[in-house]
Amino acid sequence: MFFLASFEIFVWRENENQYSRFNGRNSDKNSTNFEQIMIEQIDGHVPVLYREVLEHLSLDQDGTPQPRIVVDCTLGLGGHAIGIIRSLRCDDRFIGIEWDAANLEEARNRIDAVLDSLSPANRPRVDLVHDSYAHVQSICTKLGVIPTHALYDLGISSRHADDGDRGFTWRFPGPLDMRYDRTGRLPTAKEWLSTVDIERFTSILREYGEEPHAYGMAKHLLAEHANTPFETTADLAASVSRRSRDRKSILRVFQAVRIAVNGEFDSMRTSIPEILGRLPVGGRISVISFHSVEDRIVKHLFAEVTADEIDNLTGRTSKEAPYRKTTRKPVVPTDAEITENPRARSAKLRTLVRIN
Repeated sequence: MFFLASFEIFVWRENENQYSRFNGRNSDKNSTNFEQIMIEQIDGHVPVLYREVLEHLSLDQDGTPQPRIVVDCTLGLGGHAIGIIRSLRCDDRFIGIEWDAANLEEARNRIDAVLDSLSPANRPRVDLVHDSYAHVQSICTKLGVIPTHALYDLGISSRHADDGDRGFTWRFPGPLDMRYDRTGRLPTAKEWLSTVDIERFTSILREYGEEPHAYGMAKHLLAEHANTPFETTADLAASVSRRSRDRKSILRVFQAVRIAVNGEFDSMRTSIPEILGRLPVGGRISVISFHSVEDRIVKHLFAEVTADEIDNLTGRTSKEAPYRKTTRKPVVPTDAEITENPRARSAKLRTLVRIN
């Protein structure tokens, strides 16, 4: 497992049970409007709910645990990370987790430039980790940290959706891949379709894609794939179209297969509770979701830690919930943001703060 950092590169050595530190660099230069300049370079627009994320993480408010240790579990290209890092100081720490090696390298370059623009007093320690956020607990343990804040920006990124070579979309020709991490042991979407059985595939199409005719679609796709294996995204899309005239079926199938290949929902159900179990009083967790199934999982996980325990005999609260919501309803993009970035329209931001 490789850990890329702005000042150092870490490699976890199992036989030594520690990280070995490699080269690093440090410089200091200031730049006005640097944050906005760096953000605008990321896919041409500000990351989804950028200002709202910073507001609800409340890194600069009284009552925030010190020092601040922020874990960005879905670093991506570093869009939200730039604002977070610029809200920290030298005794704070930022940890970014990203399982796409190419995205991680781009994020590292951008974050290095941000750090170079900060004075030593305002430059936090930064560790960037090539891994899945499903392993957030072991990552924090190995780094010897207890996070005070955490951020999840779930779902597929614009970079992935617009890159035909990654195989996430039917809109561009490309290999049937769909893996976020192409360096690990995950099967490609083509390989996954060759091993999944009809019962499991039906369940995935129904739960992950909300496909109304899940069994019929699963049976059709597996039969055609067994006869002539799908090699490209166009092959899969064409097969879906032969079964259903509903254009949304293609979107639903691609979404369901992508989530299954990468284990996204399993990772959410593992990682988010682990973070909730580690945050100290005053700590915060913010999660951005983009579709209904994803949001229901987040809503359920949050409900488990925001409901008081009630005594069955007296009807009174016997134990106060450890967390509370920062807003009654999820935060959604403004009309202006949706106009600038239509892909933000379905985003929902939910944030909890630990109260005991």
